[in-house]
Amino acid sequence: TYRATNYWVDVVFVPNPPAPPPTTTTAPPAPPAPTPSSWPTAADTGASGTLTAASGSVLLDKDGETYQNVRLTGDIVVTACDVTLQNVEVDAGEPNTGDTTPDLFAIWLQVPADCVTTLDHVSVITQADPNAYVTEGVRDAYGSIMLVTDTKITGTQLGLTVGPGLIEDSYVELGPNMR
Repeated sequence: TYRATNYWVDVVFVPNPPAPPPTTTTAPPAPPAPTPSSWPTAADTGASGTLTAASGSVLLDKDGETYQNVRLTGDIVVTACDVTLQNVEVDAGEPNTGDTTPDLFAIWLQVPADCVTTLDHVSVITQADPNAYVTEGVRDAYGSIMLVTDTKITGTQLGLTVGPGLIEDSYVELGPNMR
């Protein structure tokens, strides 16, 4: 004690409040997985209906051009902007000679990167032997914008190369690697 001074202290004990009950969170349910019948198939994509037969190499070189309702035995080269291929089947192929087989692109886009090409209900079919080789179904030379819907590519070594754009509801079945 200092100078006989009394220091009285009243101590008050306050217990901790009870802990709140633990909170539980439930993850939202996962979206349902698509059923196999909802995936595009060879039967429900590509060109259909009555198509006009044509053959050879087709050059589409007019901006805004639409090429439609054709079954072409040959290939297509696009050099213009805003071209649309709609309901077109391209039957392409060349004999495979091994390493000396030249590249064959069934549809070859040679347009600037800022151009848009639309493929809607287009089929690229590799012809049967002896014309059983197509390097690529759709080749985009410069990374242009492509809008590809309901398109089918079968039997090619490579399906398609694309720059920016959209590929939707389409089907690709590659052929054997022949090189």
